Amino acid sequence: SGSRQKHPAETLAKPPLLEGEGWSLPRARCGGEGEAQVESRPLKPSIPGQSKVAQRSVMYGARRNVNYCANTPNFSEEHPLDVETIRAQVPALSKFVWFQNGFVSLTPTPIAEEHARLMRELYENGPMHLLHPDVENPRRAASVKRIAEFLHVDSDEVALKLAVSDGFNTVVNGMEWRKGDQIITTEEEAAAILGPSLHLKQTRGVETFKAPMVDDIEGQVSAIADLITDRTRLIAFSHVTTETGFRLPATQICRVARERGVLTFNDMAHSVGLYDIDLHEMDCDFAGVSNYKWTYSPYACGILYVRRDSLRELQYAASPNRGLNLKDPIDDVLEVPDSAMRLQSGPWCWPLVHTWAFALDWLTEIGLEAIWDRTVMLTG
Repeated sequence: SGSRQKHPAETLAKPPLLEGEGWSLPRARCGGEGEAQVESRPLKPSIPGQSKVAQRSVMYGARRNVNYCANTPNFSEEHPLDVETIRAQVPALSKFVWFQNGFVSLTPTPIAEEHARLMRELYENGPMHLLHPDVENPRRAASVKRIAEFLHVDSDEVALKLAVSDGFNTVVNGMEWRKGDQIITTEEEAAAILGPSLHLKQTRGVETFKAPMVDDIEGQVSAIADLITDRTRLIAFSHVTTETGFRLPATQICRVARERGVLTFNDMAHSVGLYDIDLHEMDCDFAGVSNYKWTYSPYACGILYVRRDSLRELQYAASPNRGLNLKDPIDDVLEVPDSAMRLQSGPWCWPLVHTWAFALDWLTEIGLEAIWDRTVMLTG
């Protein structure tokens, strides 16, 4: 009885701050002699060419400061990168020098603020998927789509995972193994791949062979190809290794493996975020990606990529409750999606996933080419 009260979800997707006709977001711009200044620009979802970071801000109803500049010509005229402005967004760097991004990255201010905003949203509005599904469910789909798009794949080819190791465990546990089967990896693999491989050796008699690292593309491909036998089931390797940062010719390795009828798993933890990567072009069957290294998101979540025609190779893999749909619990009718979704684990802290999608927009606006140019310069 009485007048109807407005449901909280009806206002969640609207910008909380209006300035004139639109919403504004401070952004660093280039001043004299490369110093960063702050300006405001109007944000409207309908503005053509508007930054994806800005669009996501409006879509999610966020109010934040994104103070970075991607067009200060203090590094490269072709792909400029304002290093000092970006560093200023990482407060911890005022206390120490950080060389551990390959383990866990520091979190820049815009990304940390987005994560905090999403957590506060839960605190103030309750469980979003239960109380505000009209807002949260589309947002979840949009975040997964953004993560997939960053890797140039489709949403139905990715499943949310805790990290690369979780994804690799899903792959090896979904395959049928016999004693004497073989896995090829490299001599620089860390625990994410080496641990499950050795566990298969101990429990199922699967042999593991380690290829040497060769500082030559053809030589590296041959070093792995020469280990392939008729018992080789899987080649699993890091695109960029943990200890030395050695980058393997992943596409060439995957194509040789495909020609020989061998599946491939790529650990992409140390390369995604450094330059543009197309997993379709890489031609791998499976890949694992983490959010907390070179994409600068809070610890921790990740995805497992499954090439569409390789899903059938994981006949024993499924994630109950999250990846499967118990359509009729009375008559025991189980609906199994014909996509990577059936491998998705959970439950998830969805603010982490949304923040990861936001961080990918942040990286994209800085410019992956600029990031890679500076990486090459620093390592050259």
